[in-house]
Amino acid sequence: CEAFRAEVERTRYETRVRKAVDDSPAIRELASNPLLLTLMVILSRTQDLPRDRCKLYEKCSELLLRNWDLEKFPELKERRDARDLKDKLGPDQKMRILELVASAMQRERAGLEGNMISEDSLKDIVGRELTVLGIEPACIITDDLIWMLRERNFMLGYMGGRRYAFVHRTFLEYFCSRDLKFRLERTSNLTVEDLRSFFRTHWQWDVWHEVLRLLCGIIGAEHAGKCVSELLEQSRFP
Repeated sequence: CEAFRAEVERTRYETRVRKAVDDSPAIRELASNPLLLTLMVILSRTQDLPRDRCKLYEKCSELLLRNWDLEKFPELKERRDARDLKDKLGPDQKMRILELVASAMQRERAGLEGNMISEDSLKDIVGRELTVLGIEPACIITDDLIWMLRERNFMLGYMGGRRYAFVHRTFLEYFCSRDLKFRLERTSNLTVEDLRSFFRTHWQWDVWHEVLRLLCGIIGAEHAGKCVSELLEQSRFP
């Protein structure tokens, strides 16, 4: 009621969100999380909600990772390094950093609760990628970016004991799948055959199921078909 004072407007947006939830089991599942539901409502103000999980995660991530908005943070506003970072680091660059963080976290997971990374490991990953992006001095900017991802973008949460986690495991799985896609399409260290082998060795692990499903949704039908064929072949020889 506070967001939409006019009843006609409120009814229109409520109908749009309810329709998306009713029509898509995937969206209905995600809507049970307060943060994701809030993001869906915000997105619905300007567009119909994507029915595809990957596309919805992408839109939610872009929404959270928009500009730094330094005007709201006087402690950063006058600092040159923070202003430079605002100009050089957009949503795409922040997404790449989160992809690397998610990949590292996923590799170290111990069971379904393994959404955790040490502060030292997090700083190391962020600092190295900032250097790759040509942002210096990376050691100073690293702390600012981690603070912003936590306090402004609401992607990471501080868990105590110098450990961080994604605010929702959904983002861990989504960004991990994006990292595999990046490696497949933008580097030479993951070929299609490597990816098939990856599916062959990881499909039996519960912690990788959602990552593999999301990956199939973003790498294109041809590559996804080869990965699915690999799983079908495996199922013939239990």
